[in-house]
Order: sequence, then structure tokens, then C-alpha cells
Amino acid sequence: MVKRFRTFFGYAWAVAALFIVLATFFGMNSWANLFVNATGLKINPWYDGGEVMQAIHRPGYQTQVHKPVFDALIGEQDEGFVQIAWVPAEGQSLPERLTDAIDVTGDGRPDFELDVNTRTNTVRLTKHQPWVLSVGEVLKPNDKRAVRVALKNFH
Repeated sequence: MVKRFRTFFGYAWAVAALFIVLATFFGMNSWANLFVNATGLKINPWYDGGEVMQAIHRPGYQTQVHKPVFDALIGEQDEGFVQIAWVPAEGQSLPERLTDAIDVTGDGRPDFELDVNTRTNTVRLTKHQPWVLSVGEVLKPNDKRAVRVALKNFH
């Protein structure tokens, strides 16, 4: 009797384990997002450019200005960056030349200007503030373009 009982539960556990494995395999992506969102964890802004602070709508594309990033392990660093991204409208591509005057501080005056050639992926920076340092290379995630402008901490 005990042997049949153990055999029955052994097979029952094998069938249950099969369903658990299949559910885990098919639900892996959605469960991972669910668990990460439940913990409140966020991607480090040094990796993804930070939260979008302002979106400027243009014909055929959008300019996204991210929040300046100065985060350190404790407090803030003396230097950081602001990421500017250009995202084409659905079904469209970016124009060959993108020119934007960017106001990072929110005072209504541009702090710097960017001129990006999307064909050659080159960028020219015109500084209007002493705390604007330099511009990095043009990043090409998918059909977008992005640059990071190095800044001194102006807070």
C-alpha cells in the first residue's frame, strides 16, 4: 500500500513539475518584468540616460531631453551629462540634419545647441554656458539617435 502511495505521488509530482516548467518557460519575460516592477528597482541613469524631462515635438520626429545625471554612490559628482535623443515618428525616418537649442535648466534660454548629421553620425556643439563641457559620439539605438553632453554640476 505504501509503495502504491509513493508511486502515485511520484507520478503526480512529475506531472506537476512538467506544468511548472512549461509555465515558467512561457511566462519568463512577463514574470521578470512583474517582479522587477514590484520591487521598485530602476535602471541606473548612467546606463540609460535618465528620465525624460522634456519632449519637443517636431514634424516627423521628437527630441527628448533627459534629466541631467550627476548621481554618485553617495551624493552627486562634480561632472555628469545630459542625454538628448531624437526619435522618429512611427513609420518615418529621421531627417538628415537635426538642429536643436536645448534648455537644461528650464530658465527659457538655451544652454547649448546641437547640430547632428544623421547620415555621417557627426555632431557639433555650440556652448552658451560655461558649465557645458563637451559632446560625446552619436549613439544609434535602432532607428533613433542620441548624444550625451558632458556638464559640470550646476546645482
